[in-house]
Amino acid sequence: MSRQRNTEEFKVEAIKQMTERGHPVAEVLDAQAVLDYAAKVFEDADIAREWLHCEAPALSDSRPLDLLGSSRGRQAIREALGKIECGEFS
Repeated sequence: MSRQRNTEEFKVEAIKQMTERGHPVAEVLDAQAVLDYAAKVFEDADIAREWLHCEAPALSDSRPLDLLGSSRGRQAIREALGKIECGEFS
């Protein structure tokens, strides 16, 4: 149950930050889907949160969290997560 709560708290905080910055609802919902996918891939909200805050070689050493604000960034995050899920990246 604690893992579920941590995941929800993380999503709420990320979505709050996006809405405060004026992102449209559709973008916020898409970002939420990316966060859900990260939690699914890593099977742990804390690990997903850590990955989102660290520079990722698969994303040209950008932090995934910094890319959530654009559709191209979210797509790049999805692609990187897909590769991680398939074992291509760690």
